[in-house]
Amino acid sequence: DGSAKSLLKFLRAQGMNPTVAILTGRENEESAAEYVRLGAAKVFIKPAELGEMARWIKEAVCREQGRAESADQESQVA
Repeated sequence: DGSAKSLLKFLRAQGMNPTVAILTGRENEESAAEYVRLGAAKVFIKPAELGEMARWIKEAVCREQGRAESADQESQVA
């Protein structure tokens, strides 16, 4: 929806790059592609399977934790 696009644009304008997933009722591939172009890491289309969403969120959190740990290790070396 428009508010998700506005949020993604705002985050990008602020120089922020969080991992963002969008849950939308639009079944239009163009809309999904637009969300990704604006910075969404994943677009789920309703009705989305909760198990799939939970797996993706768990994997995303693990990736982010790995990046944070890697950055911490790099800063300790420097």
